[in-house]
Amino acid sequence: MTVKITANFLSSYPIWTNPHTMDIESFKKLDPTIQMSMIIAMYIRNEMDDFHSEHLSDKQMRELNPIIRQATYNILKYLKLASSNESSNEKVVAQDIINFQIQSIPDYWELPSDEATRKDA
Repeated sequence: MTVKITANFLSSYPIWTNPHTMDIESFKKLDPTIQMSMIIAMYIRNEMDDFHSEHLSDKQMRELNPIIRQATYNILKYLKLASSNESSNEKVVAQDIINFQIQSIPDYWELPSDEATRKDA
């Protein structure tokens, strides 16, 4: 899965003035998988904000954020590699990792829902 982040897409949104955010030009230079990882990790981080403020210190979040970013990047790379046409040991390892993740999903987990998505729109 590839999501192309185009200049039009990026320019259609206001630029934040927060000095701590990544500038758009730097973001556009990133590998597409890294771009996707950063967007997904930021979304997860924002969705966790209430939980963070109620249960986690800023120090704990500083530890958790890079774990989320790296895990997101890793699984996107494994998914891409596992579904690629190449034949390699790395592909087999990626497929094993994906299969392990699938077999690890608890049967009591709630499924993602379109209803939850609509609250953002």
